[in-house]
Amino acid sequence: MKLNDIRITQTSGKSNGQESEVSPFSATKKKEQPRPPAHGESMFIKIGLCFAAVLAALLVRTLAGPDPEPDSAPVTSIIETDDEESLGALHFVDATQSSVTPEKWRAPVASGDIELMLDNRMVRFTATESLIRNCCPGEVLAIGEDPRLGKYVRVKHANDVETIFYGFEEIGVKQTQLVQPDDVLGTVPLGRSVYMSVLSKGAPQDPALFINLDLEVG
Repeated sequence: MKLNDIRITQTSGKSNGQESEVSPFSATKKKEQPRPPAHGESMFIKIGLCFAAVLAALLVRTLAGPDPEPDSAPVTSIIETDDEESLGALHFVDATQSSVTPEKWRAPVASGDIELMLDNRMVRFTATESLIRNCCPGEVLAIGEDPRLGKYVRVKHANDVETIFYGFEEIGVKQTQLVQPDDVLGTVPLGRSVYMSVLSKGAPQDPALFINLDLEVG
């Protein structure tokens, strides 16, 4: 039997029994592949997704509300002036006391009489020697003369602490000069008053928190 004589009959679903021939060598149709989207369509899809993401981020930020502002603490400080003559003058303002220094300083001058003044914001020494000494490492910030308390030296220390010494007869240091404890700042006549104030962040402090008022310079 030859291949060409093979016939495949297919019975129709009709009731009349008609048959149709199908050749086994007829071409098989290929499945149609889905058409990929055009380049323009792909770009529109990407732009749409990006736009949707931006809208979602803005919606979340809007619902979350504005960022909270940090609490701002009130700042109080000593009233400063550019006038060199009044630089040493004290202008008292209300402020919270700072912490006590770990080790108290030696008094700036040997004294036979010590008095706390101005609600413990200044201390007065009656000098029994002529040398006024620095109490703590620092830098000479200013030199001037107060109309009531006399010549003064203002020294800046670490942690925003300053000391001001009043009552000099002669001043032996210069502005911006670095000074160490017991360095001589100047002289005072015997029996004269030496005044000292301590500032922390510009606010007057109780000198007894910083100075050992029971210890005299020998």
